[in-house]
Amino acid sequence: YGLASPNGLERATAATALIQHIVVSSDNNKEDGKYALQRLCKGLCSGRASARQGYASCLSTLVKLSSSSESTVWGCAPEKNVLVWLREQLLHFTSPGGNNSQTPKRGSEDRDYRFGRLFGILAMIRSGTLSSPDAPTELVSDYMKDLIALYEYKPWMREPAVKAMMDLISSCHDDSKNVVIPEVIVPFLSKDDPNKLSAEQLALLWYVQAKENSSPELSPSSLSSNKKTLLTPQTFSSSSPELLITLRDTSTVVHPRCHIVWKALWDNLKSTKEDTKSIINALIENFLFPHLLCETMTTHERRALALVLIWQIFTTFQYDDIGQLLQPRIVERAFLHTTNNNKHKKSLLQPLAKFVLRKLVEHATQKKNKDSELRWNLIRDLQHGITQAKSNKILNFDIATQTTTMQTLLGLQYKQTHHDNDQDFSQMWERYVKFLQTEMESAISSKDEHTARSYVDILYNFAKRVFHHNASTKDDSSANATTTAIIQTIASLFLVQGCMDMTTIHDSQDANVTKSSKKKKKSRKKEILHLVVRTATSLKDQKSSYLVVPYSVRRTMLCRLHSLLSDCKMEMVDFVCQGWQALEQSCGAKAWSQNDDDDDDDKSIKDVIYSASSISLPSVTQLIKALYLNLLSPGRDEDNQGKMEEEEEEDDVKEDVNEVIRDLADIINASHKDDDDENHLDSLAQICIHILSSHFCNNTNYREGSCKLVRDCVKTAWIETIAELPNKENVDSQVMGVLLEAACGEQTMDETMQGDEDNREDSDDEDEDEDDMQDEQTESVFASAVNLNLDDDDENMEEKIEEKIEEEKEINDGDINDTDGDDVELDPSTLESMLLEDSDVEFDGEGGILGELEHHAGADKALAQLIKMKQESRKAGADDREKSEISTRLRCMVLLESVFTSKNKSVLSNQVVLMATLPLLRARRILDKSIQSSKDSIQSSQVGLGEKRALLDRINSLLRSKVLKVKLPGSADIEGCTTLANKIMEEIQKSPNTTHTSLCSLALVLVIKAVDSEHVLTLAKDIYVPALDEWSSKKRTKLSGVIFDDLLSKCPSIARITMTKSLSTAANESRSPYLKSESFRILSDVYSLKQTGGDTADSSSNNLLDNASFDALNDEALSVLKVIELALQDNDLIKGKRVRDVLKACETIASFISDSKTNREVRLSLGILSTPLNLLTESSASINVKNVCTKLNTKILEIVKTQNETDAEMAEKELTAKNEAESKATPSKSSSSKKISTSTKKKKKKKAKK
Repeated sequence: YGLASPNGLERATAATALIQHIVVSSDNNKEDGKYALQRLCKGLCSGRASARQGYASCLSTLVKLSSSSESTVWGCAPEKNVLVWLREQLLHFTSPGGNNSQTPKRGSEDRDYRFGRLFGILAMIRSGTLSSPDAPTELVSDYMKDLIALYEYKPWMREPAVKAMMDLISSCHDDSKNVVIPEVIVPFLSKDDPNKLSAEQLALLWYVQAKENSSPELSPSSLSSNKKTLLTPQTFSSSSPELLITLRDTSTVVHPRCHIVWKALWDNLKSTKEDTKSIINALIENFLFPHLLCETMTTHERRALALVLIWQIFTTFQYDDIGQLLQPRIVERAFLHTTNNNKHKKSLLQPLAKFVLRKLVEHATQKKNKDSELRWNLIRDLQHGITQAKSNKILNFDIATQTTTMQTLLGLQYKQTHHDNDQDFSQMWERYVKFLQTEMESAISSKDEHTARSYVDILYNFAKRVFHHNASTKDDSSANATTTAIIQTIASLFLVQGCMDMTTIHDSQDANVTKSSKKKKKSRKKEILHLVVRTATSLKDQKSSYLVVPYSVRRTMLCRLHSLLSDCKMEMVDFVCQGWQALEQSCGAKAWSQNDDDDDDDKSIKDVIYSASSISLPSVTQLIKALYLNLLSPGRDEDNQGKMEEEEEEDDVKEDVNEVIRDLADIINASHKDDDDENHLDSLAQICIHILSSHFCNNTNYREGSCKLVRDCVKTAWIETIAELPNKENVDSQVMGVLLEAACGEQTMDETMQGDEDNREDSDDEDEDEDDMQDEQTESVFASAVNLNLDDDDENMEEKIEEKIEEEKEINDGDINDTDGDDVELDPSTLESMLLEDSDVEFDGEGGILGELEHHAGADKALAQLIKMKQESRKAGADDREKSEISTRLRCMVLLESVFTSKNKSVLSNQVVLMATLPLLRARRILDKSIQSSKDSIQSSQVGLGEKRALLDRINSLLRSKVLKVKLPGSADIEGCTTLANKIMEEIQKSPNTTHTSLCSLALVLVIKAVDSEHVLTLAKDIYVPALDEWSSKKRTKLSGVIFDDLLSKCPSIARITMTKSLSTAANESRSPYLKSESFRILSDVYSLKQTGGDTADSSSNNLLDNASFDALNDEALSVLKVIELALQDNDLIKGKRVRDVLKACETIASFISDSKTNREVRLSLGILSTPLNLLTESSASINVKNVCTKLNTKILEIVKTQNETDAEMAEKELTAKNEAESKATPSKSSSSKKISTSTKKKKKKKAKK
């Protein structure tokens, strides 16, 4: 049964054992061989597991080895041919019921026997016995006839049978081929018309033709001489639809396998003398698209076959006409439709399409193809295909197909190096840029704005990919030069076509360079300038239609230019500024942003830029140039001449940019004056914040790229300025206040701030006046709506109301948008008078109502619409303002972060660090509450929630990793630190979560470390002792144990001196068992003595604090023992997890007392814990608790015993010393005592003798 195992190794082991016994073993016999043949032939007909594979493989090997041995192992009669006998045995055992039985079998059994015969014949073929010249020709013919009979059995048996025929023809001897082909194959294939042959017969026909064409030893048959059966371009023409339909039906055989007819076709084309290219073109034109990819006839199976055929044609032949194979309609149907990015309808053929694309790229990027046009042709045809695809809106091939096809073909895949052929890739990159430029200009000329904008995006992505690839691979200088040239070419194109009025460009004086001047060595600056000028003049020389670039395309070009500059930074900003100058000077070009009225202003700004460039502050100068590039604009929209909003915005941007540039230039010039002692960092900070919060730095319109460029330049300028600060300048409180106000908000800087509740009350009071003013405006709107002739029978009543509402909305739109609040408050008396104005109710003389009030349905509806409209408008305005504020704060955070991450550590002082702590904590708390309220409330606005989370993460990171880890010198003012510590404690009381409490706790530790050693204990006691009392006694408090844990971990000596006594009291008098347990946990850490030192920056002060902390621990040790004694007798504390903290505290203090040599009374007092520990050992059900109590009791008794022994020794020593002192003081008395003692001894001796 091992031969039928699904495991290939197990099958091989079983076959090896059988072959060794039959062939190799010395005790083999013919009966075993005959029995083995019988079992192997029967096993071929079994459908269990992998029986056919195992038995056929073993049979093939046995036949091969037996034919090479001297004696047969099968028991065949000597007069018979072994090979003929083996065929007879195979037919006998693979016939349903054998030769002697004619009983028909069931369909499944009959199928198994047929497959068994097929596998048996294949085993004989693969044994190699039929390839011998001694093999009878009749035997080969008989095997071929057996295979033909299998072919005619069922349609699903045709392909394997024909595949076995091909193997038989390939393995037999040439003499046998010359007999079998004309006598057996030709009659089999000549039954029908060649156009009516099945796919399997076509495969056999083309295979035989290929064999006869490639083997001169074979005599040509009628299959190779008949013109009807030869492959020609007419074979796949529309005149033979039956053959095309037959080939189309082979799509039922899907990938990873392909029908054998296609391999036979490729083999035939390789061996034929006909024009292979014409035949393939006919196959593509008449079969590939019409029958497999046509929209009306395509299926998943046919499209899969088309993908496989594209792959096989491209990789099998040296087929240069890729444009015919990858024509646009084929690219669209085969690749774009199968690799779509639709989440709701994902194509089942997406893996196959990506696999085929990967194979095409691998073939094109092989070493033998790198110097050919194959790679470039593949790039061009794929891009053409996606461009002309009607159903595709994305023209970037990699994005549309979700692959890296273009990146790999262009050599821009991540870490893809190409040092050996840099020149080839450089030329291909230049060729690719020209190709994209040509396609873009063609789209512009045809007024296809979408395609033109898409090619602008492709150019930008290509430039960015080249830049990042060069940075990641670290190529040599030649590659850097190529990268720079590519990026500058694309930037020049965007600058000229997107920002310049092409009608103002004339021929450049520098463009026509003589031959002699070309030989001279030019400077790098001259070459850069000529690149922009050459781009402009070359575009000018083209057709006039190219010069009229649509507004949407110009806008996209400007946006991508700014984005490209933000990626490449310094060099490209200089290049664009110099190119702009060169265009103005050499070609007389004018930017769209330039007006004749502003020439003087533009000239002054340029003078400022040129003067700033000569001063050695590269980062600030770069910022000025980046701001100057903000003046570039795409001009006016020709289709919307009356649109004034963008023009007004452009004017505002230009005015702000000019103002900021002048301010920056003033700072640069003032900072280089020797007699100027001012700190200009404050002015620079204000300008940077103004830039980041200004409207031209927001992501609106076409300024997405310029905003990023300006922000990056602001960050670089600020960081480098701080790093290069001289000693006389630093970040003082004024600079830090400006940064904190910008990053944290104004409300966090208010020192009298009492909390969010008070602020909300104040804001509500301020909004009441605004609401009253808006109600007056609303009243006029309501009255106007009521004054309409609202009649229930009027069909146009609702239309009139809506028209009136729109008119009043346009009038009061500005006022409505300027107000704040959430709801509209209406005066009831005003509303009542409005509703009564057109009614028939009579009034008395005093203003009273005589009749019943009749409400007008139309007025009620108008009123509801107006209220809803105003509420939505005010809410949207508030959301927009909040989102804008959060975004501005998020951008300004980088300035604050740069101060604490600067390499210049001299910029930080005690005052600056402590000043930043409280506003950051307040800002963090407000943001956290806002985010939590947005999550909890369904009605709350979700606008700006992502920005809030990002800002919260930035503040958390800044506090935890930078601000609260600064090492302060310890010289801060005690009064200021006390005030700051109290306000931080107030923040803890308002804490929304444990994260905020932890940060506030670390801030308290920072304040403690900032104070000098003389006042540090006073401040710590003033803060932590009341906090401990409140934590242990008050129920409604937000203080937690983490506050005391942080102090103990950061300032262990100060914590021991400050908190030991209070912790002992809290462990005894806390309001709950949990707090008592927490007190014991902290006490165990206090007495553990694992951390010492590091409380202050002064090492001598640390030594004094360490000694004082040991004294404090010794002083409170006795009271702690008494508290532990009471806790061991408390039923609430000896349950569950509580007792572990008590026992841990007991163990820790016992170890402390054991190591301490100063306090005898405390050592003896340890004995008071022995009895409670024994009782706990007896009562506890936990084995671990019992073991701990036993160990503690043993340790305590040893300490007490040791102390008693020490006391006894000390008492004996004291008595001895006392006796010696007395003896020296009275010598006579001592001598007499000696005489008495000697006399008594003598008397005793006498008594003893008697």
